[in-house]
Amino acid sequence: MSKLITSLNLGDDQIQIFEGRTLTFEKCAVVSFQEQDGWGVTMNISPDHVDTFLSTPSMQTSFLAFAKEKLGVAA
Repeated sequence: MSKLITSLNLGDDQIQIFEGRTLTFEKCAVVSFQEQDGWGVTMNISPDHVDTFLSTPSMQTSFLAFAKEKLGVAA
């Protein structure tokens, strides 16, 4: 299981960020949104960009809107 770096709440929704690896085994951070039914969307970002993601609400809401669109959930 990947180590949880942090999580944040946007209203009733939660985004979690885990330690991860890319296909070429480089370290990355995995940004994850999971619906209650277990389906979810992830995005890999550079570990150097975690603080930027956490301090930029527009990035968080854009990721959440994209994830919900892909999952067919009303935003």
